[in-house]
Amino acid sequence: MQTKKMTAIAARNGTDKVLGAYLFPSRADVDNKMGHMWISWTEEINVPNRGYWPDFSQIPATVRRSGNYRDFFINNRVPGRYVDESLNPITIGIRELAGSTIRNRSWSIGEQVRTRLGLRCVIPPDKDGVDEGFYSCEEERENCENCSSWALKVMRDAKCDPGFLPCRRPKRLSFVEIAIWGE
Repeated sequence: MQTKKMTAIAARNGTDKVLGAYLFPSRADVDNKMGHMWISWTEEINVPNRGYWPDFSQIPATVRRSGNYRDFFINNRVPGRYVDESLNPITIGIRELAGSTIRNRSWSIGEQVRTRLGLRCVIPPDKDGVDEGFYSCEEERENCENCSSWALKVMRDAKCDPGFLPCRRPKRLSFVEIAIWGE
C-alpha cells in the first residue's frame, strides 16, 4: 500500500523521487505513550522504509514485563539500530492497529538526495537492521537518538540542509508533529 501511495504522490508532484515522513503520535498510543516515526523514499523499484529502534535485547526483563518503556528511555540509553520498517513486526502492528492516526507528509527530492538516503540507510540483504549509536529519549543526553530525532537527522543530512524542519525538541513527537505539519 505504501508503495502505491508514494508513487501517486510522486506523479502528483511531477517527479519520481519523493521523501516521506510517517508519525504515529504518542497520544494515540494508549498503552505506552511512546508513538513512533519513520521515513521512506522512492527508489527505482521499491520504497525503502527506515526507522530507528532500541536494541530490545538490552532492555531489562523487568521493564519489558512492566511495559514502562517511556520512563526507562528517559533515564537510560541502550544500543540503537535502524531497521527496515516494512518488515518490522512492531511497525506492521502499528499500521494495522493505528490506521488513520498515522500522519504522513512528503517532499519532492532530487537524485542526489535519493542517492544519499540509499547510501546512508543501506541494510545488507542478510540483515534485518544495522546497529548504530545509542537510543534514548532523554533530550540532554548527547550522542543518543530516538526515532524522531534520528529521522529528522537523516532527512536533514540527505538534503544537506541543517535547517530543514526546525524543531526545538526533536526527541518529542508532539514537537516534531508541529514542525512537520504546523499544528
